[in-house]
Order: sequence, then C-alpha cells, then structure tokens
Amino acid sequence: MSTLLACVDFTEATSAVLETAIELARALGARVRLVHVAHPYIEPPYTGDGRAAGWVSWPAPASAPHRREKDALEELKATVRNAGLDVDSVVIEGAVAKGVIAEADRVDAKLIILGSHGRLPVVDLLVRSTTNGVARRASCPVVVAPAPRRRASSRPSRAA
Repeated sequence: MSTLLACVDFTEATSAVLETAIELARALGARVRLVHVAHPYIEPPYTGDGRAAGWVSWPAPASAPHRREKDALEELKATVRNAGLDVDSVVIEGAVAKGVIAEADRVDAKLIILGSHGRLPVVDLLVRSTTNGVARRASCPVVVAPAPRRRASSRPSRAA
C-alpha cells in the first residue's frame, strides 16, 4: 500500500491538509502518515544561583519532548481513522523542509501534502517558504492544499 505524507503544523492550514489527505488517500487506496516537524526541545541553562543564563538547545528528557504535538497528532489520527483509512504519525525535530523530505524518502512516500498559509508570493520569496523548499527538492509529487479563506474584516472601512 502506498503512503501519502500529510504535513501538519496545527495552524489554520492543517484542516485543509487533512481534508486533502483523506480525499486523495481514498482515491488512491493509500495510507496516510501525518508528519509534524518541531523545533528542537529548548531548555534554559541555569547559572549557579537559579537564574536562566540564556536559551540553547539541550537534549530533552525522554518523556517530555513535544508531548502537546503528539497529543494533537492523536486527535488528527482519529479523524483520518474515522474516515476509514490507515494512518500513523511522527514528530520530527529540525528544519522543516529537510525533515519533510527526509521522512518522505524514508517511507517512500508517493505524495507529499502541504498547506498554504495564504501569504503573498513576494512574502514567500523573502521568507523562503517551507512549501517552496519542499516542492523544489522532493523526489515525489507535492500537493499544496489551499489556505482557508479568511473572513472579511468586521471593522467598518475608513471614509476618505
């Protein structure tokens, strides 16, 4: 059975990624692997007097790293499972684009699904979006689930 990699970041884009993953997995008879790439666990080092000396990366205690992300992934897995699909998940630490590509290669994913956050193209160029980075370097097709439409502002417009 082929694997679709659905990349989730727990923003408003996650619902579009999940919907797209379910739809495509059904159509292709594939399983879904939910992937969240997290920043490395950070803990402040302490000076001898109990004050934090600054922030650096330290290895996390085995029970602590990314507990919230793993719990959130369990909820998303239940949604996919309730749609009648085979699903698993993983939290990876590190650079997002590199982590997604490495995981796709590791599981021989047939497709990567990412979410769009609806930024302007010029912003994506300036900040080197994860979606663009993955799409350029992935060894399999990449599908971008469109950003949810934002509601128009409820504030009245200013009169000129």
